Amino acid sequence: WYGGILNYLIPSGGGEWAVVANQKERPARATANLIRTGKYADMPAGEFEAVSRRVGDEYRVYARYVGGESS
Repeated sequence: WYGGILNYLIPSGGGEWAVVANQKERPARATANLIRTGKYADMPAGEFEAVSRRVGDEYRVYARYVGGESS
């Protein structure tokens, strides 16, 4: 999954928001939190921003690649 999201988000140059899931409210919030904290599919913490938003009758999870911290 992690490789798939990278292939989807990084060709856009990174920093572009994309819908990565449509879910019910609670799972959408939880999924966004897991992505942000690096606890979803072994995604490193800090490489993605994620939010959940209600759009009509569905809840969407948006994520964007922001890269890891530079050393």
